[in-house]
Amino acid sequence: MLYLNGSLRFFNVARAPALTWEPVPNVAAVIAPHLWLCALLSAGALAFELGFPLAIVLRRLRPWFLGAGVAFHLGNHVLLDLIFWPVLAVYPLVVPWSVLVAWAVDRAGGSR
Repeated sequence: MLYLNGSLRFFNVARAPALTWEPVPNVAAVIAPHLWLCALLSAGALAFELGFPLAIVLRRLRPWFLGAGVAFHLGNHVLLDLIFWPVLAVYPLVVPWSVLVAWAVDRAGGSR
């Protein structure tokens, strides 16, 4: 229940300024006093994590979940000093580069 009402995120964000290295100064100190914002971040993280299997089934959601995943992990790094570099390193592997290049070529005016 702590996760749903934002209390756990509040505790982690509130203690973030006490860390030895703070990636972005004072961001955690601005967010921590606002329990509604901590609850919103917690609900967003939970929705992202539980909704991720939809990206497996629905192709149209994949780019959105890819962007949300990068934002999620970078946000955890900035706010909580948690970084999962191996996970971030895998994200480029799931990008359909051939489709992206074909789209960029079409958008640029076709092949030359």
